[in-house]
Amino acid sequence: MSGASATSRPHLDDLLEQARARVETMSPDEMEAMLRAQQRSWVRGEMAMGESSAMHRAPAEPITAATLAGSLDLLDPDPALITPEAMACALARSNRWAGNTMLPVSVAQHSVLVMEIFIRRNPVLRHAAISPLLHDGHEYAIGDLSVPTVKLLTLRLPGLDKHIEAEKLRLDIAIRAAWGIPAPGIDILALVHEADRFAASIEWLSAIHPTNGQNPFPAPPAGIPRRIKPLSWDRAEDAFRQALERELALRPWEAVGEGEGLRALGSSMQDATRSRRPIMSDLNDYANLCHAANMKWWQDETGKPLERNKGELLCLIHSEISEAMEGERKGLRDDKLPHRWMAEVELVDAMIRIFDYAAAFGYDLQGAFEEKMAFNAVREDHKHEARSIAGGKKW
Repeated sequence: MSGASATSRPHLDDLLEQARARVETMSPDEMEAMLRAQQRSWVRGEMAMGESSAMHRAPAEPITAATLAGSLDLLDPDPALITPEAMACALARSNRWAGNTMLPVSVAQHSVLVMEIFIRRNPVLRHAAISPLLHDGHEYAIGDLSVPTVKLLTLRLPGLDKHIEAEKLRLDIAIRAAWGIPAPGIDILALVHEADRFAASIEWLSAIHPTNGQNPFPAPPAGIPRRIKPLSWDRAEDAFRQALERELALRPWEAVGEGEGLRALGSSMQDATRSRRPIMSDLNDYANLCHAANMKWWQDETGKPLERNKGELLCLIHSEISEAMEGERKGLRDDKLPHRWMAEVELVDAMIRIFDYAAAFGYDLQGAFEEKMAFNAVREDHKHEARSIAGGKKW
């Protein structure tokens, strides 16, 4: 670039600042129109920021990446080739931290972790869980470029990091367009970024060798597990694919109101319950919701985490079952919800405590539930012939 053209062209940072200033003064309708215009332009490979701001021009030949679904043209992605199976397969085999971990940590496992943290921190935004799940979705086609790698390359080629971010964004928009997912707003993106940093902190504590020094990321708040268990390729692939397929099947973002997309900060939980909208889709979602509601029992008045005794917590679960037994024994109505039977309410109290406990200590209730149900369906000691013999289970 000549010296004259370098001085005449606005710096990208200045353009971004101008764009932010415009966004802050936009009405919801103007914002929606802008997002749709950006989608149309980004999918074509250009950023709509003025006549001098095009990031690149498409070459004559396509640039393709091999995926499980076929060769994907990175400049003009075919929606038919953007599939949950292809994305899950690639992300499960893509290592975080350039592979420099003591345990396997895949992008697929990371994405599910970010989604779980996002839900746990923001239970009323359950409808937006697809955003944290897909925050690294573009990496299934272009791989995981580590932050140090991007910094090094940008040092040699100034401005390259902006081009990389533009390509990531363009692929993200193509993915959303293929699956009919509206663009998230700045509020959602900020919360996804927060969850992403907490996930990085957990991964650092779990898998980065101590010789690398102190954890540079913010410590996860109370109620967020401090460690993760590594998942094999197959398990990470299944976890990501199942989460993605569930969100695409339920499409909970459509329940928050036409035209709001994922920009809404969430509808009333009371309204959602009254209309039976599909806010919760598995046991872990209920666990996250209960734990968020019970956070006051896990922090002091300053927000400092409290140490809870596991034995005491398990005994409290048992106490709710004992109260349900007392309600059944005496045929009592509940004293707080007198229109309901005492046993009914106490069983729910036990469930709330179980969900709270599981979320606090990072237990995967949904996964355990599915595996245990499958195991029980074929176990020998549950069959009638085994139960009828001496020493067999009678109940």
